[in-house]
Amino acid sequence: MTGKTIFSQILLALLVAVVAIYGLFCSATVAKSYRITQVDIDASLMLDGSMDVRELRTYRFNDSFTFAYRDILLDGPVTFDDFEVLEGGRSYRLTGSEEPGTFSVSRSAGQVRVTWYYRATDESRTFEFRYRARNVIARHEDAGVFYYKFLGEDWNIPQQNISLSITPPVPLESEDINEWLHGPLWAESEITGDGRILARCRHLPAHTYLEVRALYPPDVFPEAPPAAGSVRREIEAEEAAWAREANRLRETAIRDFAAREKRVKIGRNFAIGIGLAGLLVAWWMFKKYRRKPVLPRSLEMTSEIPEKLPPALVAYLLNSRQVTGAALIGTMLNLARRGFLALREERVEKRSIWGGTKKKPEYHWDLNRAYWSQHSSDLLDHESTLLEFIFDDMGEGADSISIDTIKKKRSRFIKFFRDWKKGVEESGRQKEWFDTVSIRGMYYSLTLGIVMLILGAVSALLIGIWALVLAGAGIVVLVLSFFIPHRTAEGETKARHWKAVRKYLKTYEFGTADRRDLLAQVSDYLVYGVVLGLSTKFYEKMAASVPEGEHAAYFPWYVGHGRSAGSFSPASFGAAFSSMVATTTSAMSTAAGTGGGASAGGGGGAGGGGGGAG
Repeated sequence: MTGKTIFSQILLALLVAVVAIYGLFCSATVAKSYRITQVDIDASLMLDGSMDVRELRTYRFNDSFTFAYRDILLDGPVTFDDFEVLEGGRSYRLTGSEEPGTFSVSRSAGQVRVTWYYRATDESRTFEFRYRARNVIARHEDAGVFYYKFLGEDWNIPQQNISLSITPPVPLESEDINEWLHGPLWAESEITGDGRILARCRHLPAHTYLEVRALYPPDVFPEAPPAAGSVRREIEAEEAAWAREANRLRETAIRDFAAREKRVKIGRNFAIGIGLAGLLVAWWMFKKYRRKPVLPRSLEMTSEIPEKLPPALVAYLLNSRQVTGAALIGTMLNLARRGFLALREERVEKRSIWGGTKKKPEYHWDLNRAYWSQHSSDLLDHESTLLEFIFDDMGEGADSISIDTIKKKRSRFIKFFRDWKKGVEESGRQKEWFDTVSIRGMYYSLTLGIVMLILGAVSALLIGIWALVLAGAGIVVLVLSFFIPHRTAEGETKARHWKAVRKYLKTYEFGTADRRDLLAQVSDYLVYGVVLGLSTKFYEKMAASVPEGEHAAYFPWYVGHGRSAGSFSPASFGAAFSSMVATTTSAMSTAAGTGGGASAGGGGGAGGGGGGAG
């Protein structure tokens, strides 16, 4: 393999990884969801201490939605009524029909829920929600106290670009009002020259409130019911304490931000430096341990089986030392061809879900126990242990076992298959088909890649996004590691020959071959086709090459349903055999398991609640 080819394979592997990650990201982002991109709230205080509220909220829908709702909590003397929903100046009708363009109001012991109905798909919609809140002003002797939570903790999604305006019932001087904003530390508020309170918050996280507390002259609300006592001094002291705590938190946040910026700057150089150093070391190891033997140009395609290796070892050779369920199926077919087993197809009547019956194929492995006893010395260790497990353990000493039985005993098969693979791998190692130095180099490189990933994960807490540079370099090193192991000269020679056979069979070149030469190897082709990864179409074409009436001479180990003289059809045999292989492979592979800043205090205002959409 040339350096250019290796580099192309590395790029292809990285591209596949990127596409897979991007696909997962896209799948996550296109799931049904919505965002609230803007919130404008206008509140007008009345002489009687009530408040008219107008909320404009813009939703960005991803997928289809049909309703939204707004919850308002009921707590204390404040009550709510006069609900309205509008969109683009058009009023929604108050009904219980749940039709688009309508809304409903439901009350419970703890809240009021207003739900409105519409149809929206992958678009932005702005809804206007209006209501009146009564008794929001407590008119004490020294102050009219306003304490209201406009956005409550029950919103389970963040909201963006929030603006809030509170207008008094009559124009006031800014000096007449004391105002405090409670919520995230980055929210800001001010009092205008005519007595309006304005607040802004660019981002309100989920489950975070935004509320206002204000003190007005008590005579601004002459129609509000009076409340006993004086409260101004107590409230101002409480807010001053909260403000001091907020300022302390801001100063801490500023110091933390400066320290984080410094860490990020140092971490950027650290991540880039370590990442580049790791890549250079990995490339050096790749060049050092990847030195493959130089061999003469081999055949592109051949019909000759190089030698009758055990199918499991062929799988080990071609699949980079990996042993899968196909290796086990190939072993069973090889044992059948050698006379230890027979593969039998039966047609059994099974009840359908509609109450009738229909005939379906059922496959069995039948053991020739006498032949096994006489020729046990001819078996390899992994072949003997497979027969013992299938018939003496799973089959409980019987000489026949169905594929359905194997499926039902999955957990036992998993445990066996893990040990069985180790035995095959040990036999493969003894063949010395893979260069042990290159394998050791792969483990060195893998260790380096894992260390880089761990450093990236740990440093993410300290240096932020720059840790991705180090983690990304670690991923590249890991991918590169798997290209280091290579075969010895003997192993590569054998692998090339088997690949040439696979290409010959996969492209169906045998259709133009001499019939006698083909029939001499047809049984081998069927057995090795499993570990060579050939499709069911191959089995059908191969079976069609057998002369009518001569199937028993070439496949004495396969007993098809209704086998009798003159009953053989190459097409039906090919379909039945490929179905048997697919069913058995599926069963055994499954069984084997190979698949002004806001203060930090507050939270006691009336109102609140949340909302949502669906």
